Amino acid sequence: MFQYVYLDLQIQELKIQSKPKDEIVEKIKELLTFMEKNLAKGLFILTGGNDLVRFTKKYGLTNQEPFKLNNIRHKYYSIPNA
Repeated sequence: MFQYVYLDLQIQELKIQSKPKDEIVEKIKELLTFMEKNLAKGLFILTGGNDLVRFTKKYGLTNQEPFKLNNIRHKYYSIPNA
């Protein structure tokens, strides 16, 4: 659980420092990877659908549309540069 908080704080810090969106999205992907690896612990709820989109909205990166890579419906999404 502390790792989640640590990654969340890193994302918040990147936002405060006005870092590029790509850098923030990479950190969000790192957070989602951590969450996916710990699903069995019952601490996190991921839908497996648009988790990256949902989390980019959560962190205020809203004017971006996802596109699917290799027709994979879950886990791996990229956000094009705005």
